[in-house]
Amino acid sequence: MPSLLTQRRLDRLVSRIKNELFEDIGIRFEFPLEIKLSLFSPTKFMYDRKSGRLKLVINRFEGLREGRIEVLLKYFLLKVLAYKAFCPINEVRASQITISAIKNSDFISGITAATILIEILADFYISHIDLNTLFRGLKFLRKKFLGFGKLSRSVMHTYNLMLGENVFFGIDRKSREIGENMYEIIFARNVMDPSSWPTIAGDLARYIKHVREAIGETSRRHYFIYDYSKELIPSLVVQIGKGGKIIERVLKIFYEKFKGNISSAAPALLSTVASTPGEILRFWYRERAKELVRVIIGSTYVEKRQRVSYPITWEMGDPIEKLDVFLSTSISPVMVPGYTTKKWEIAETSPQIVHRIAPDILIVIDSSGSMSRLPGGVLPEATEEQKLISKRLKIKYVLGSKFDIALTTAFGIVECALNMGSFIGVVNFSDKGYICPFTRDREKIEETMMIHQNGGTYLPVEEILSVLKGKRNVLIIVLSDAAIYNRKEAEYLLRRLSRIHTLYFLHIETEEMKSSILESLRYEDAHIIRIRSLEELPRRALKIVAKHLEYSHEAF
Repeated sequence: MPSLLTQRRLDRLVSRIKNELFEDIGIRFEFPLEIKLSLFSPTKFMYDRKSGRLKLVINRFEGLREGRIEVLLKYFLLKVLAYKAFCPINEVRASQITISAIKNSDFISGITAATILIEILADFYISHIDLNTLFRGLKFLRKKFLGFGKLSRSVMHTYNLMLGENVFFGIDRKSREIGENMYEIIFARNVMDPSSWPTIAGDLARYIKHVREAIGETSRRHYFIYDYSKELIPSLVVQIGKGGKIIERVLKIFYEKFKGNISSAAPALLSTVASTPGEILRFWYRERAKELVRVIIGSTYVEKRQRVSYPITWEMGDPIEKLDVFLSTSISPVMVPGYTTKKWEIAETSPQIVHRIAPDILIVIDSSGSMSRLPGGVLPEATEEQKLISKRLKIKYVLGSKFDIALTTAFGIVECALNMGSFIGVVNFSDKGYICPFTRDREKIEETMMIHQNGGTYLPVEEILSVLKGKRNVLIIVLSDAAIYNRKEAEYLLRRLSRIHTLYFLHIETEEMKSSILESLRYEDAHIIRIRSLEELPRRALKIVAKHLEYSHEAF
């Protein structure tokens, strides 16, 4: 009876396999891969978003024979090497493959096509390095192919055709036909040319969507050696260890290709970007904000030139009215044309960059339950897919709600103000008041703004006063639907602030709703702006910031 596999034995086995890979094929495996035993989880790759590490979980009871577990480990290590060395090779190519596949079909068909293409090309690469390990690894993993649903046997047949040998048996005629078509789509082009992969992915996705509709594929399981609908491991592997700039690059590609529509991009983002849902959402708001600032405010600096006059020689043939007699005779009592005669020339100086600056800004954002709705208190009609997206993004509000647009607006204000050197404070209120003191630390500002409490609406008087302590002439922008419970305290506070600072209350409601708070502010110096549609909120808020811009006198 074979001895029970332990973590210590597993670690020794992994170390030996790594040494063999280096001795046999000259490849040193230095990728940060954590390999752990599990009692219950099936053998598969997983990505830990908090630590940013790739994990390979081995089920203690799946491979009791050491020879089998050794083959599987070697195959998995070669897989990781193939992802980095051949396909998808880098984060840009991985994104292009995934986006092309999804854009040419739907999310499930697209992510399935991207997975099949990348896995086949990675194994195609392994077949040229260690064909024996590939054959044995695929045979041991036969059950993993069932994660492709009704396409499973077709994918197996595609592998048979690629390898020129029947690794998988018992494939029916219809599955063979589909597998042959997939093989033709993949290998009709030069797969050694990475630039062809996005096109192949798009063609394969269209075909898979057609097949899934024809055979009535309804499977909700999307597993291979990883859960590819939630973690497209090859795409994550090529991002690991490269730093935040690379992840931002991937996010930017998705933002541009999906035209800023996070509802469409979210499933793919959450599957293919090596970052937490919160960081993905934060980046998306930032990009939306940058776009708004570019469109509404434009550049945060201007170029100015000055016109200067200077004397030059007046020549015979120049207009007589250009001759400056006083200047010429002050140089010499005898005017000699072309020598002592002078005229004036006007020219522009080289451009000087004059930066625009904004006052310090306090953003007061309402994150109560009523802000989770549309104007008029209407509950957004969210599809099951949208609810799932919100759940995976870990947000309690629906995209497109009052809070979503208010948060986009707040990000726009931050983008503009930080570019101009302003300090920003934040008060996020609902049941509680969360504050961020005046700072230029973007992450601290954003963290406070992104809190969605989804509770009651109490304007936190003490917290607002504490943030503004010692400050004067602050530009205060309130983003709220004005459904405030503590009306008397709120009214007193806002009237007081409007006398010391510049206060704008952007009332997010399409209907004309009477509010004692807002009515009383009309007699002060506050500015009450009713937002008739959510689309106009960012524009109105950024126009306010633009109105309060000043030009610094420092030239660079």
